[in-house]
Amino acid sequence: MMGHLFGINQKTILLDLRRCFHTIFLEISGVCSIYLCLSVAIVHLYVTVFHYEDVGMKKYWPLFGLVFVLVSAVISSASATEGNIAEEKSVEPPVLLKGRHGITIFSGLLNQTSTETDISHGNVNTDTRVNGFLGSISYNHWARKDWAVCLSAGVITAETSTSVEQGEVESKSAAVLPLLFGLAYYPEKLALSPPWRPYASIAVGPYIGSATNSIAGETVGSKTVSEAVLGLRIQAGMDFFFSKRFKAGVVAGYHFVGEYEEQIGADTDYSGPEFSICFGILLGSGKD
Repeated sequence: MMGHLFGINQKTILLDLRRCFHTIFLEISGVCSIYLCLSVAIVHLYVTVFHYEDVGMKKYWPLFGLVFVLVSAVISSASATEGNIAEEKSVEPPVLLKGRHGITIFSGLLNQTSTETDISHGNVNTDTRVNGFLGSISYNHWARKDWAVCLSAGVITAETSTSVEQGEVESKSAAVLPLLFGLAYYPEKLALSPPWRPYASIAVGPYIGSATNSIAGETVGSKTVSEAVLGLRIQAGMDFFFSKRFKAGVVAGYHFVGEYEEQIGADTDYSGPEFSICFGILLGSGKD
């Protein structure tokens, strides 16, 4: 009665409140998924750096992160398409990507870390290896609403070893660094909802392998090997644009790398799969 006296429609107020809570729910579910993805990445990198081999749950982190992201995607998508509030359908605004720039950090989850120490007859050998895609940083520019140009630099493998034998210290180190240029396609028609955008990408470029071997003792010397081979990377992933300036996602792919003439670290062939989670910052304003 009082609502009608002051020209206020109580049904409209309730509808607006429900829409408000609906939006808050979407934001919270999205942000929670991002925080957990970042937490998984940070913990994984921490264990990788400090080589904690006794962490039994380590092998389950990729699966845990993937399941959480997929569950969050399903919940957010279902909530976004629920839409029939008081017989009206709310429509989310589209994500405008054309003309925008982005910087994204990827953290690989399929790499393996191993540390071996051998002590015998006064000799000490320590060998540390991190095999697989470790991570990368990428720059994207969306020339069109569904096409982006990509530049990226990353690390596929890193190895260090030190041996002390008869008063001589030998140190070895190796790494493979891909520098890639490519394209990413974001099909708008396949989007689960406006914030959730699947994509596929392809990139080519040099995979630069570098290895150094140095000896100090009665004999002092150093040898450095640097070689670049052509490689190809293919990816498929899902990005979640949880705000106008930030995004996160999950991606799977494969690196096809040419074979090195000289051994880089423990191998000459570094082709292999990639599974990563990512977090990105968007710059500029999008165009329709």
